[in-house]
Amino acid sequence: MVIRGTVVCAAIEQLVLGATSEIADAFAPLETGAEMKITDVITHNLAYQVKHPYRNCCSGWVHLRPATLVEVRSDNGLVGWGEGGQAPDRDDIETYAIGQNLFDYEVIYDNLSRSGRSASSACGVEIALWDLMGKALDQPVYQLLGGARRDRVTAYASGFFELQGVDHVQSLVAEAHRCRDAGFRAIKMRIGFGPEQDERIVAAVRESIGDDIGLAVDVNLGYDVPTAIAAGLRLAAYDPDAL
Repeated sequence: MVIRGTVVCAAIEQLVLGATSEIADAFAPLETGAEMKITDVITHNLAYQVKHPYRNCCSGWVHLRPATLVEVRSDNGLVGWGEGGQAPDRDDIETYAIGQNLFDYEVIYDNLSRSGRSASSACGVEIALWDLMGKALDQPVYQLLGGARRDRVTAYASGFFELQGVDHVQSLVAEAHRCRDAGFRAIKMRIGFGPEQDERIVAAVRESIGDDIGLAVDVNLGYDVPTAIAAGLRLAAYDPDAL
């Protein structure tokens, strides 16, 4: 009985040791990732000349479309990519990002965006850090954020600006047709050109795409409260999904 008991205990010990080893292996990426340090942050300021200058209700004519890509490098060779509204300040990067643990993303973001600093520039770094964490752990970012609640989402087409030198209504209708033909089931268009003009362009787009395509409108902060209410009441007849 003692021998048999010894054999059973030995078997249990091997199972426990084996399970412990498997658990340790499962968490090894976490331990490795926890030591990862940021070695550099590089910003890539991109721009291209648009074919047709455009505007929304609050902007001047846009001739150049900019984009700021943020590249974050780590000490094990992995690289994360993000996009921000503008380039982060280099002194801030040196102070608050270089040499920091890349898993301290929230601390890094807070430091880069506090005391009047631009949150839009800090966002590019934070997005790149999420990309890096996913690569370090070999997991999609949605899993790091708590998991997926759905496996499909409806994509909508956005744009629908006023083009310089082109009939406003005709250009929006043509753009709506292109988006519908490309398979989009919803679109978002820019308004804010006055309640009458807004109704004119929304009515034309709604008529062109039919009632089975979702339609949202964005005034880009161009109205005060009374004007926004007046425009909203006029547009309600065209069944917008969002105002």
